[in-house]
Parts: sequence; structure tokens; C-alpha cells
Amino acid sequence: MVSSTALHYPPPRTLLGIYRDLAEVMRPGAVLVNADHLVPEEPPLAELARAVERRRSQRRGAGTAEDWSQWWAAAARIPEFAELLAARARQVPPCDGDGNGLSAARHAELLLRAGFRQAGPVWQYGTSAVLVALR
Repeated sequence: MVSSTALHYPPPRTLLGIYRDLAEVMRPGAVLVNADHLVPEEPPLAELARAVERRRSQRRGAGTAEDWSQWWAAAARIPEFAELLAARARQVPPCDGDGNGLSAARHAELLLRAGFRQAGPVWQYGTSAVLVALR
């Protein structure tokens, strides 16, 4: 199972439920891979990770890409999306794009509580991380 840049949004309680649901449907030995934005818990390391990410974005010229709010504003201007966006607004709590702020360690803790055998980060660069969990 693979997720990318989605699981940093749900609040911890909801995320635990998602992880439990995944653990329930995945066979023993299956692997969950989560590529996401995960900031270290320790403030000095979190600031360093953000600095690495800012520098990386500058080098790549990423400042010209839409941010979270710009993307949703652009989607709202597309008439065909109106009904879908209205349904989303009823089902999904408002979010500013920053997410739940959980670290890779906290995600791993929730995964273990949800029934996965092992969980932890296998790669991180700045705030971009890949977390794996073994069922």
C-alpha cells in the first residue's frame, strides 16, 4: 500500500483509525509506504529540516509553484468541480495546508498501536520523508 502527501493532514485520532483500517485489510508481511511531509519533533531539528527544505525549493525554483491555498482557489474556479468541492466541504474539516504536524516518530507510534509489527522512517531530506510499516 502506498500513500503520498496525504497522511500528514488527518488529526491523530482520525489517523489512528485510518491506520487501524489499513492494518485490518493488509495481509501479514505486507508493507505500507508513506511518502509525506514529516517534521522532526525536536525544535532545533525541525527548524533545520525546514531550512533544508527552503534551500532545496530555492535551488529547484519551486517558489513559482502554487501553494495549498492557491491550488484550492484555482480548483474552485472550475465549474465542473463545484459539486465535488461542496461535498468535500461537508465531509472534511477545514485545513490550511500545514497538516497535523506529526513527526515520523509519532506516525510510527500510531502505526504500531494500529497493529503494524514495525514502523519507522527509511529516508528523510528536509521535511520530505518516507516512512514504512510492516504488517
